[in-house]
Amino acid sequence: INGPFTTAFNQYLQSELHYDGGTVYRTTNYPLVGADWDHRHRVAGGRWPIPDVSEDLRQAMTQNPYLRVFSANGYYDFATPFFETEYTLQHMGLDPALEKNISYGYYESGHMMYLHQGALAQMKRDLATFYDKGQPN
Repeated sequence: INGPFTTAFNQYLQSELHYDGGTVYRTTNYPLVGADWDHRHRVAGGRWPIPDVSEDLRQAMTQNPYLRVFSANGYYDFATPFFETEYTLQHMGLDPALEKNISYGYYESGHMMYLHQGALAQMKRDLATFYDKGQPN
């Protein structure tokens, strides 16, 4: 999807939005990451400086006990290994009383659930339920 997505997005920027920032839109920043990159959240041992912001999320959820998180997971995701998100969220040291604020959705799709029509429909239903639970009574 990378090539067609990037091409379509660049076309949209120029044709529909009449935007030309003078640079090419890139779908990842990996080739551009250099010495000036902020590595405070880097996961050790990887080829690329992959961020680990689970501590930031733990702090935000601790400071705001009403903050809720929805984790969408594609069974065929090549960008995020299956169960990696669950593992991270379950091991970030969150107060057990706040764990109920995390919801999960699982989809017959890859990383971009919205590219698979069935997964997109299911994710829409799951998110509607998630949003409804967040409304005050």
